[in-house]
Amino acid sequence: MEAYFFLIKEFRTPEAPCKRHISRSVVAILCQVVTQRIMRLLRRDSSGTISLTENLLGSDIPQYAILSHTWGPILEEVTYEDLVVGGCSTNKAGYDKIRFCAEQSRNHDLQYFWVDTCCIDKTNNAEVAEAINSMFTWYRNATHCYVYLSDVSVTGCEQSSQSFSPHWESAFRASRWFTRGWTLQELLAPVSVQFFARDGTFLGDRTSLQQQIHEITGIPVTALRGDPLPEFGVEERFRWAENRETTREEDCAYSLLGIFDVCIPPIYGEGRGRAVRRLRNAIRDDRHERLAPDAVELAESLDDMPLDEAFEKVRCLLYKAGEQTEGCKSASRAAAEGLKANGMVISATQSDLLSFLHRLLLCVVFPQTALTMLAGALVGNSTTLQTVITSDTEIASELQLKGERARVTLHELGAAQDFIQAQIAVPAQGAAFQSPTSKNKCRVSGVQRQERDEEEEEEEAKQKTVREAMEEIQRQSEQFAELQNECKRLEQSLRHALGQVEDLREQTEGLIANYQSQQQEMENLRRENEGRTVWQKIRAWIQWLLGSSDD
Repeated sequence: MEAYFFLIKEFRTPEAPCKRHISRSVVAILCQVVTQRIMRLLRRDSSGTISLTENLLGSDIPQYAILSHTWGPILEEVTYEDLVVGGCSTNKAGYDKIRFCAEQSRNHDLQYFWVDTCCIDKTNNAEVAEAINSMFTWYRNATHCYVYLSDVSVTGCEQSSQSFSPHWESAFRASRWFTRGWTLQELLAPVSVQFFARDGTFLGDRTSLQQQIHEITGIPVTALRGDPLPEFGVEERFRWAENRETTREEDCAYSLLGIFDVCIPPIYGEGRGRAVRRLRNAIRDDRHERLAPDAVELAESLDDMPLDEAFEKVRCLLYKAGEQTEGCKSASRAAAEGLKANGMVISATQSDLLSFLHRLLLCVVFPQTALTMLAGALVGNSTTLQTVITSDTEIASELQLKGERARVTLHELGAAQDFIQAQIAVPAQGAAFQSPTSKNKCRVSGVQRQERDEEEEEEEAKQKTVREAMEEIQRQSEQFAELQNECKRLEQSLRHALGQVEDLREQTEGLIANYQSQQQEMENLRRENEGRTVWQKIRAWIQWLLGSSDD
């Protein structure tokens, strides 16, 4: 807990909050605390009484079920304080969900369960921070996850786990649960996810409803079946959440920490943009730190292989490096062309808007018509900006992916060069093999002559073996020397291509930020003018057009 107090204090300092970077040591502290998985559970005893446990740590945590739901009115939800202080919390509407979860847990022979409304002390900032970073793990470790859909009713329908009843299918597809930010990880993290209507009727599980869930959310069926999330691209996982909403704007980023397996301390008040930026930085840092183990694994595999196989593996690596070099160059060319085309679209749109505004000055005798036309032109300009922003974001994502793959290959090339250098040094060790000295010739008896001839033949065979071994070592050394030169050439070429990719990515991100700023400026201007009269609007637009600073 002390670590969280340090983090909250550290990241609430006022100076330049938008430029503060989270050091790896701070993130390490956070992740170390999170991996301890301290949690508090609800317990249902034999008499049916529900109570909170003490804080549980690691191996002390028993098997438990977990509830997934959408919050109702805050005053109707049962909180941590309600259960600690006691009173009339059982009369709140939210207590029905707790009873439901307790009953389902009992059906699965589970005494313990977890509900977010009352198992977290939300007046304790440190505990909230820990819960946010632990949430995905808690759902993943649950034996069962019960999804309580308060806006889905099956009144009049018989319970069936074999078919998807049309009577409640439309309500299921329209459920608010599929639009909330936090429920994304609650859908993907648990091993078992079961859906229930508000009266407790079982609707199906994630497997039996996977096609409907895929159509509702756009999440691939393979992800719903439990394929590892890292197998899906970063931008693809961001798209799963793009239409989801959260009560606190920063939670749109914090609710994705488990989806990307990263830790960042929550800072409520920093705004959506900064929270997402910190999340993306954490994802990038995490992926970069995983490059070194790839190189270590390659080096170990080369050492364990026969020399011929290692030679072929290095050859394959060089082929991959060559392909990635060309891929980076191709991506850079495509990105440059895409950015140029999008820039031309922006220039043409802004030119058309400026020309329209000039013509609009001649229409002041019809102010209402002119303002209607102006509103339409601004909407069109904003739509074009959004299209370009989306296109540039895709370009930046592709460049980032190419860059990450290139960095992995560069690490592997480094490991391969170390291995090659070790092989080149082998002939030097071969100098230890000395040619056997020839025997002194002397007159010997016939028996001795025969023994001497046999010994000479044996020595000659040994010398031949040594010569062949040395020739083979020399041949392999020459091959590896060629590989080393090829490695160095490809490494230099790949680094150059990677530099181009990184420069273009930074340029693209700068353009995106600029376009987003323009879009926000237009939206602010539109909102400012909503309360003005027609003539005030016309006067404001004319002054804006002429560059006046007065309103």
